[in-house]
Amino acid sequence: MNRIMRIHATAAIGLTCACLLGNALLQAAFSYPAPPPWQPNPDQREHLRRSLALLATSTPADRKTVRVLFYGQSITQQAWWKEVEHYLRATYTNANLIVENRAIGGHASQLLVKTAEADLYPFQPDELWKAYLKAHTLKAADLLRDGVHLNAQGEWLMAELLKTYLAPLPPKAAYDPLNEPRVRTVALQPSAGQESLRLEFTGTRADLIFKPKSKAKETISVLVDGKPPSAIPELYGFTRVSAFPMTDWPVLLRVEAASPLVVEDWSLKIDRASPDGKLCHFSVRGSATGEDGEGFSTNRFVSRSGRVVVEPADWNVAYSVAVFKRPVPENYTATWRATLRGADTVEPPAATPGTEACVTVAQGLPPGRHVLELRGAYLAEQIQAARFYCPSGNPGRAAGSQ
Repeated sequence: MNRIMRIHATAAIGLTCACLLGNALLQAAFSYPAPPPWQPNPDQREHLRRSLALLATSTPADRKTVRVLFYGQSITQQAWWKEVEHYLRATYTNANLIVENRAIGGHASQLLVKTAEADLYPFQPDELWKAYLKAHTLKAADLLRDGVHLNAQGEWLMAELLKTYLAPLPPKAAYDPLNEPRVRTVALQPSAGQESLRLEFTGTRADLIFKPKSKAKETISVLVDGKPPSAIPELYGFTRVSAFPMTDWPVLLRVEAASPLVVEDWSLKIDRASPDGKLCHFSVRGSATGEDGEGFSTNRFVSRSGRVVVEPADWNVAYSVAVFKRPVPENYTATWRATLRGADTVEPPAATPGTEACVTVAQGLPPGRHVLELRGAYLAEQIQAARFYCPSGNPGRAAGSQ
């Protein structure tokens, strides 16, 4: 089922719907009858106000960043998502749009909920289709190419319906997308020579915005709740595991951990596998941890360090073998990374003109109150603001000493 995912980052629209858009789709669109007049549910559109406001208020001198993620199965991988991207770029020409499609064909929601841990958390109704079919005397099969996937007209219609949700919203009095229930931006004005800042905030993420054209003179040290971010276990996470050969299907749907992680590359080598892929013998290794144990895919695996945990139900090899009719290659190795969603030290990042020089110093904190401390000799010359995110709403006013 397609559904709009959560808003994230400077702003991110996640769209559960999603392969390059061919010229044929754009050319054919002119020959299709238009969808019937309709308006999206205002409450659903209101959920997108922060992202749409950032898009609509972007200017050449203030190019607000909005990240767009398409996520789903094979229909989401079809070409229509590129038409939606084209619409966004043509409608909001001054926004700094970052668009990505991480859909995985053939993976229903019970599988995607596992890959979502690596793909989503770290970045509608189909009645209008029925109305369109009725208005133009069409059958559902007329918009499909194989009984499941959309044909060119179906892709065009999918894009047209979704565009309406992403059109500019009427302005809302006193609404500020950078200061609303889920985000709070705090201007910082340290005095010349001041070498420390302390701010209390509520939320799960903290960003620093550097002054335009700020240059690195000395790195700024970061502490959250008295610790460098690298010492906070909740700020670590895994990337998506690499794919079964010649596919985009991950070998493991999910990797978990029972012990604190460190930044490193991981590999899982399958040295023996049954023809159907249901039984695999493997060993794991971390670039920092070293050799970390071996096991069988039919058993729960906890590595010696505790930094890798794999449940039997999270293996995706047997499904891949069955669908693609290929055995597991001999000594096949899958890879992934453990990453830190934060930074112990920061300096002004490279940024194009008009785009915020923004660095995330902590993402994934436990919900609640936290303390951010910055230390450096040139705070007044570098730091412009701090921004705090609270996905559940009500981040409150950041307080503290400057």
